[in-house]
Amino acid sequence: MTTQTLIFIVAITIEHLRVMFLKQKQLFSKYLATKTRNTSHNHREGIHDDKGYSVPHDNSYFREVLNIRLITAFSLLGPTFIKLAQVLSTRADILPESVISALSLLQDHALPENAAKIKAIIEQELGSNINEVFLSFDETPLASASIGQVHSASLKNGDDVIVKVIKPNVREQIYIDLAILKYAGKFHFFRVGILQRLDIKGFIAEFAMTILHEIDYLNEADNCRKFLAILKEIDVKVPQVYGEYLTSRVIVLEKFNGVTLDKLPELGLAAVDNYRIASDFTKSYLYMVFIHGFYHADPHPGNILVLENHKLAFIDFGMVGSIDEKMLNNLVAIAISITKLDMKASARALAALGIADDKLPDTFIDELERLTKSYMLTELRNIKLGPLFLDVFKVGHKYKLIFPSELFLLVKAIVMCEGVAAAIYPSFSLPGVLAQFVSQYFSTEK
Repeated sequence: MTTQTLIFIVAITIEHLRVMFLKQKQLFSKYLATKTRNTSHNHREGIHDDKGYSVPHDNSYFREVLNIRLITAFSLLGPTFIKLAQVLSTRADILPESVISALSLLQDHALPENAAKIKAIIEQELGSNINEVFLSFDETPLASASIGQVHSASLKNGDDVIVKVIKPNVREQIYIDLAILKYAGKFHFFRVGILQRLDIKGFIAEFAMTILHEIDYLNEADNCRKFLAILKEIDVKVPQVYGEYLTSRVIVLEKFNGVTLDKLPELGLAAVDNYRIASDFTKSYLYMVFIHGFYHADPHPGNILVLENHKLAFIDFGMVGSIDEKMLNNLVAIAISITKLDMKASARALAALGIADDKLPDTFIDELERLTKSYMLTELRNIKLGPLFLDVFKVGHKYKLIFPSELFLLVKAIVMCEGVAAAIYPSFSLPGVLAQFVSQYFSTEK
């Protein structure tokens, strides 16, 4: 690394730290504002600041402060590090639960880019004046994230469409950030504690491939076409891609008229309708995972629409996950064993998901069996799959078991699915739907 490059990195770091300090101070104030103000002598004893707030004696308060600083830093460092935080939030094997929870709260929202700059990119990419392509183009974005921006428009033929554009200079910033991460991956301070179990160079290389894939809309178009074929089989909608208006930086997609799942409560639907929507959503997800081994990896409520007649549509296929045949077979075995409440079979299948340096002792299977039994002693409809997998990761860490990175992304998606379905219908049971799904698609005699 040259002296000039080192000075440049230090200068940029200082600039980010200055902004981060101001932002962190605002978030810290908001955190304090949620605490109970000291208005009575009967409040719980603790440490008190000069404004009368009570701070607990334990470390939870200081962990919260550190987490605020952490997500602020990732947010201010821009698109590369926001995506890195999203990836790290899946790694329950190397990060504490409190950090995982904090990173999961990091939302990828950004100030919208100037409409004139967005239109200039569209014209440059499509080689035509924007008025020659679109009958109308709404300059106010529907959404703005760190990488791209989304606008409503209509084509000359009258079709209503969504236009996604990668913001100016984003790619260049990501290339620089990835170079810095690759250089940092050579340092020895990454080889301490639990990080010794992580292949840092491999992790950074895999992350680089993921984010480079996401900043090329040709990949998203390919994903859309694949899911269009997959989900058509179960009558779930996916937007069509207008190939004549597709480049690596611009993608034009069919626009659906519907309500996102996070706004579903506003419709005031009957409980039976909410249950059906939650059930159809999770069944479509199980279908992607278990039948095709290819799934939408970011199933937050804003990416799923409810259309007319309560049919579902998935949108935004920038982040997808895939599962190889070996992992898929083990996941099917786990699904079957959970629905049969077979603890031994579940423990064996869970163990088979990981890779061990040495032969695992019998105590590992015994411990996994005790763990699954603690979950399965309850009724099937009360089992939560997300927490079950997170506890499995903890046991795996104890025995130095290494799980494939693809599994963490899938588990995070499952946790999101459970949360989304519960928000629609509070008593919803994913294992209950899983049992129906297994009965429909797999022989329980496996």
